[in-house]
Amino acid sequence: MLMVNYFLSFLIVLLLLTISWTDLTKRVINNKAVIALFFLIVPFSYFFYGNIFVLNGIVALIVGFVLFQFGIFGGGDVKLLSVLLLAVPTEQIIPLLFFKPFLLCAFKASPVKRKANRKPITSLFIRLHFYIANVMPA
Repeated sequence: MLMVNYFLSFLIVLLLLTISWTDLTKRVINNKAVIALFFLIVPFSYFFYGNIFVLNGIVALIVGFVLFQFGIFGGGDVKLLSVLLLAVPTEQIIPLLFFKPFLLCAFKASPVKRKANRKPITSLFIRLHFYIANVMPA
């Protein structure tokens, strides 16, 4: 069971790094990658927590869709967050959403240069926090 968790964690991290890279370079989150992530997140959540937090994913999808309609959140970020929240317990959602802006501020203060016409990178921080909160051992 422990080896399954480590193997799934490894695959999830590799896929999240791939998604991050394509999002940073091409500003696209591939649907096939999100579907592959879904098929890794579901068993990960079940083996790690003994539960799949479906309601969290559905609420994120609905709220994210509304935010997307107002231009506040990207469509790919909504898909990704909805899938990731399938493995995040309800009590950890608020820290996840509050942790992201702090990482964004840290990134904005860093010396990394970006093109001026691009939006801030938020999906990278969602993935980073998911990794910190769920994959790294306590």
